[in-house]
Amino acid sequence: MSRDGDARSLEAEAAAAADAARELREAAAALVTRHAADEDALRRRAAALEADLRRLQGSLAGIDPSTVDKVAFYPPPLPRPHGVEEDLERARVGITDSDVASFLPSREMILSSENAGKFLMKFIGPVNVRVARKEDRLKIKDEYNNYRDAIQQLLRCPVGVNLSSDK
Repeated sequence: MSRDGDARSLEAEAAAAADAARELREAAAALVTRHAADEDALRRRAAALEADLRRLQGSLAGIDPSTVDKVAFYPPPLPRPHGVEEDLERARVGITDSDVASFLPSREMILSSENAGKFLMKFIGPVNVRVARKEDRLKIKDEYNNYRDAIQQLLRCPVGVNLSSDK
């Protein structure tokens, strides 16, 4: 009889553990989904802000500089502390030198569409790493640059051998 009771309690504990595992799996999936949605929202906001800054910088170029600083963006009793250029630069630095930069598209991917290093980017492939901590970001950037330099030297080596053997 005690073995039958032990088996039933073991079955009940196993069923409870299976239910707890299912609930934990569902909670983890919900957290990942919520985190991904929050990250996508931040990515869209960062891209929109960067596009706005580029648009404002472009429209500032077409305006006479003497009239820009006279525009009153603050209420009249408050003095204007900075010019428009300083405000735009402060905003740009604020998003590129902070954690917001990890949500922006990387410069390497933007530059890879241009002529500079096209073959190398095709050979290595696009690298888009997002890291929140600045120290880790610098380490990863340094490792990538070392890898890229090693690949460049490796690609130059056969060219040098071919040129020296043609003599």
